[in-house]
Amino acid sequence: MSRTGIHIIKIIISVVITGGIVYYLYRNGYFLTFSQAGGSDWAVLLLLTLASYFVSGWQLWYLVRFISGKSIHWTDILFMPMSMSLFGYIIPANGGFLYSVYFLKKKNAVDTTNGFSVAVVTLYLSFIVSGLAFLIASWVTQILEWHLFLIALALVLSPLLVTGGNMMLALLPLKAGSRAERARKYLDSVIRQSNSMLLNRQVVLMNFLFTLVSLFLFFMMYFWINKSLGLGLSLVSLLALLALMRISSLIRILPGNLGLEELFTAGLFGLIGHDPSVGLVFSVFLRFCSVIIMIPFGISHTAFNTKYFSMKDLRHLLPRRKKRDEQSTPG
Repeated sequence: MSRTGIHIIKIIISVVITGGIVYYLYRNGYFLTFSQAGGSDWAVLLLLTLASYFVSGWQLWYLVRFISGKSIHWTDILFMPMSMSLFGYIIPANGGFLYSVYFLKKKNAVDTTNGFSVAVVTLYLSFIVSGLAFLIASWVTQILEWHLFLIALALVLSPLLVTGGNMMLALLPLKAGSRAERARKYLDSVIRQSNSMLLNRQVVLMNFLFTLVSLFLFFMMYFWINKSLGLGLSLVSLLALLALMRISSLIRILPGNLGLEELFTAGLFGLIGHDPSVGLVFSVFLRFCSVIIMIPFGISHTAFNTKYFSMKDLRHLLPRRKKRDEQSTPG
């Protein structure tokens, strides 16, 4: 099946899941829950969402400047994260990351390996900080579920787990020069570059602060939704959600993860002992806040920068096969 056909199928699946969720929430009266949030609640949540986008932009600026020595224009710092979010809906599999990598390559001449390394380091630190926050809260409150503890521990140790997986992948016997072998080499270079950045104290300290601020903003969003909708979630439950919802950033198989992320959040609510239906409402509320900010600013930023990105750039994701005469060796 062609790539276009696969994308169409993913869009159809996303629409069907989303339609099912909307019907379920409407049929069971859960949309009435949204009426509990007043105008001031929406204003606070939108401001927190906007602030989280801005923090992501500044973190991206710092990492790109460190790894490549290139500077990002202030408009890209503020609005590029919104374009990344927008392309998450356009390109089903991690479209935001792909857009940022090739946008930075064409506009700022940032190597794609460096671009992906920036994304990986951002994920690492997000996992580590959110996992630590949950573990500390569980220890302080003496409320600890072992299955949640193991997940949080895996988040904290994510760089080691990824490195171990990469070492095992290197043992696979792949044909020299094949697409799979080139993909493995590319992945290895990205992981090695990411690990080297994590060994730099200044990078870790600065991005730890960026990540801490970003996660604090997300926590305040969760707290405010919990307060405005009267969901009754405890502090530990909110921190568990903060940690576990980081995992959803890895599961990007549908446009914007539309529908899938809502089901994932519902499953998390069940995991922490709450009604999964409330998890659907919680996730839909977050989706509204993100989309309201993303649509006007993301589309505007993308429209003013169309010359720096085109869909055909995605074909350069992997290094090109070397010419036969370059691969051959004498004798």
